Amino acid sequence: MEESIKEKKGFFKRLKTAIFKVENYGDFLEEKLSPAIKYFLILILLVAIIISLVSTYYYYKEITKGISYIKDELPEFSMTDGILKFDEYVEGYDNEYNFSFVINTFEISDAEVESYVKKIQQSTTGVLFLRDRFILNVGPEMDVLSEKYTNFASAYNISISNKSDLINLFSNSGIISFFTSLFAASILTYYVIYGISIFSDLCFVAIVGIFIARLCGIRLKIAGAFELSIYSLTLSVLLSCVYNCAKILFGFTMESFAVFYLLIAYVYLIAALFIIKDDLIKQQQELEKIYEAQKEVKIELENGNIEIPEEKEEKEQDKDNADDKKDTDDNKEEPNNEDTELDGSEI
Repeated sequence: MEESIKEKKGFFKRLKTAIFKVENYGDFLEEKLSPAIKYFLILILLVAIIISLVSTYYYYKEITKGISYIKDELPEFSMTDGILKFDEYVEGYDNEYNFSFVINTFEISDAEVESYVKKIQQSTTGVLFLRDRFILNVGPEMDVLSEKYTNFASAYNISISNKSDLINLFSNSGIISFFTSLFAASILTYYVIYGISIFSDLCFVAIVGIFIARLCGIRLKIAGAFELSIYSLTLSVLLSCVYNCAKILFGFTMESFAVFYLLIAYVYLIAALFIIKDDLIKQQQELEKIYEAQKEVKIELENGNIEIPEEKEEKEQDKDNADDKKDTDDNKEEPNNEDTELDGSEI
């Protein structure tokens, strides 16, 4: 028991225990809820960092390719007080990345904007540039992102007024600063999004855990249910991270992933509860054996069939004293032949 508790100290040792050592889940119930919450927050942060790295790399590939297009083919433009102006309508599509973009900075209706949004959504990724904002399609099954130029410039501390400024922004120092800011912003965004999403899954799994524990005859507290659910969700969260990275990089999707995601968590949770129940049964059996043994000893003591060690020692001491006394009496009764005189006369 002591060894297993030592093994689960530290985030990565807990991670290993959560995935490969379901039989040790009972040890987590001996702790308070706070270490499990800390583990959960670090796990979400790790996932947010990994996905942010992948998404930043993906945008780096897309943007560096876009830089070449900006230098060679993009028409001249100007931007004043957050208003973008191109002298012509521009539309393009890249077959290799399934990427499309549309530029229309004229006064257009909401219906026209909606038609352009649908156009960029037909590709894996796409971007629409309007007079005062841009709309970004970041991938399949995800909502488009809309951002005003003024907000974007303020958030990333950039200033662009024409094509030359845009090209200079993506110079060696400029692009590093841009992607560093993008990476930091992505971590925060993904941490909040995934934190809320996984916490809702955690609550649902904990409720199911309490219900299953009752069916198994285990009195599981709410805090204990949350602890077991946090560790049961570990593998599901990591697989979700891998799935989302594959979706960002390759556009891979799996319709039944949400069901598969929760199913893994339920398997871990149910396995842990059955192991805990089995351990409780074994402990109960051991206690019953000890109780029966104590009961038998008590009966033997009452019947006099078993001597108390102190009484037995006293009896052996009395017997030794009696043997010593008997030997002393035998020595006193033995006659002395040296003092006996002979009958008759000398010759």
